[in-house]
Amino acid sequence: MREIPRPYERYRHFKGREYQVLAIAKNEKTMEDMVVYQALYEPYQIYVRELAEFLSAVDKEKYPKAMQKERFALIRDEDGSKAATHSATAHTDVAAEEKKTAEMQYTDVAQNTVTVQRTAETRRAVAVESAAGVQRMPEPSSADGNGVDPVLMRFLDAEDGPEQLKVLEECAGKITEKILTPMELSMGMEPSTASVDERIRNIRNNITTRMKYEIRR
Repeated sequence: MREIPRPYERYRHFKGREYQVLAIAKNEKTMEDMVVYQALYEPYQIYVRELAEFLSAVDKEKYPKAMQKERFALIRDEDGSKAATHSATAHTDVAAEEKKTAEMQYTDVAQNTVTVQRTAETRRAVAVESAAGVQRMPEPSSADGNGVDPVLMRFLDAEDGPEQLKVLEECAGKITEKILTPMELSMGMEPSTASVDERIRNIRNNITTRMKYEIRR
């Protein structure tokens, strides 16, 4: 019996593409378990698939050359641990979940790829640090004392999804490439190289999906 996927474990489809699990949701009509997952390649599309199908085996008659047995195979690190873009553990106790240690890899636009060990409480600090590194010459009128754009600070300080969406709507014309990377990192997303409008749209889709498919505790 295969384990139930957890947010934000990474899986490889038998055709080679990689995906990140966002949540396990319930079909409102059938109460069937559904997997909500996001492609780790542009345009970072979000998908929903039945849990049973997600965990099913590859049809060897239809795909005889498939290199793996499972339709979606869990990706593990070299030490055998489960790989995650931003690991999280589904838990009925929200407070306990927020204290879980998460490991995340990201590329700083001004530095080499680094591995950051962080807890959920330090997510905002990591994004702020990234923003400060990107904005090497901040304008005094558009950044605070830490060299962080006020629009980014407002987004990071948002308490919930609706407030984050409000920031995106009201500050759309002020959101630049310099602050999109820390925004994406704060959401557990892979930094994108797409256009500003598309990256904002991907962030908005990520927020609305989390709101829609949030696990009921």
